[in-house]
Amino acid sequence: MHINTNGAPRIAHSATAHTALSHPADQSATRSRTIAVVGLALLAVLAAPNTSIAQSPVGFRSGFTEGNGIAPRGRVDVDYGSSVSTAGDTRSVTAGEVVAHVPLSGRFGLRLHFNSYAWVRTPQAQVAGREDMGIGTALNVRPNVGWRPATALLTRMDVRSGSLPGEASPWRPTVKVALGWRLPAGVTLASNIGLAALDTRGDRYTQHFGSLWLGRSITGRVGSFVEAFAFSREARSGPSTRYVRGGVTVLVTNRMHLDVNASTQLGSVGERRTLGVGMKHRM
Repeated sequence: MHINTNGAPRIAHSATAHTALSHPADQSATRSRTIAVVGLALLAVLAAPNTSIAQSPVGFRSGFTEGNGIAPRGRVDVDYGSSVSTAGDTRSVTAGEVVAHVPLSGRFGLRLHFNSYAWVRTPQAQVAGREDMGIGTALNVRPNVGWRPATALLTRMDVRSGSLPGEASPWRPTVKVALGWRLPAGVTLASNIGLAALDTRGDRYTQHFGSLWLGRSITGRVGSFVEAFAFSREARSGPSTRYVRGGVTVLVTNRMHLDVNASTQLGSVGERRTLGVGMKHRM
């Protein structure tokens, strides 16, 4: 699913990986559960005690919003995930979602998005295969000082390397600015603003997007986050779309945290929903 691994969902990057619930009652129940998870995450963020953000397990493994941090030299951070998503009458399951964060200096690093494996079911057929991989970079521009946000420039190039039928054009670049603030009471606020050159079955178009992410510790090892994100379009002639996501993270050890999260599309277009689990590991 595209809870995009440090991304993030890659909701807009793969037109094939969306899922479906056919019965209206099932749709209503699933939407209610998703909204409940998001609501509980928001309540946890707002009601959490004042805990040092330095000890917070809240991170950016799951969610559309990418963080602006770069791991210290000599350490590689690796994300793993698996997810299920539904959209209309299409259902997809994705496993892998592996992203390696490789520092090259104190301010610059690589983000390697490896091929995930997806199973996609539509009313017409069932297909399976590897999704395309992506190669990204992260450049820290400045730190967070007062209300001036920590700022990083992120780039990503998705390249045709998968075997999943219907994958898009060979080169799909994305560029975004990642902003971050450490606020009072142990709250972290983050935002992404950017654009991508995408392709849907041969129709190329430019997509603009933005997100807002809020996270906080609940206890010493448990944290929560909630985010909202939107796209100008997800197809050449498609409408704008908006989503909300919530999740809970658990710091298992000082080198690993687990998360569970859910998202739902706002409005009536497609009613896409996602449920995922993942892990972030510091090597």
